[in-house]
Amino acid sequence: MGNKIKLLLALLFCLITFPANAKITFLDIPVERSEIQVIKGHLYTASKSSKETEKNKVLYAQTVDWMEKHHNKKETFELTKIEKEESTIVQASIYFISNVARGKYKPNLSERNIEIWHTIGQKVYVYKKEKVWRLEIK
Repeated sequence: MGNKIKLLLALLFCLITFPANAKITFLDIPVERSEIQVIKGHLYTASKSSKETEKNKVLYAQTVDWMEKHHNKKETFELTKIEKEESTIVQASIYFISNVARGKYKPNLSERNIEIWHTIGQKVYVYKKEKVWRLEIK
């Protein structure tokens, strides 16, 4: 009987999905790597806008750095429970991207923009040297 229970438990654990790569959650929903890429691409694009202040451009780079570090840690972080400016920017980005996906900004922005942000996000890295922070493309 003991072996059957062990086998049953082993099978049960195989069926349960764990957010193995999602170390950041938003409203208890895992933020997956691909979604982080979209956020990175969105923030990169925003940082290249002439309408953005230098302060915001630096903050976007710091946010990507912060998000990457948290995503790579072992523990899980709930964005809504973190009172940091970087967390607020990630949350705002998620809301904005969700609205784009729902078609709220058509025809100016569409799901195609999300695909582009994802592609860009895969190539984005944070350049930081002394007090200089910016988002770059590999």
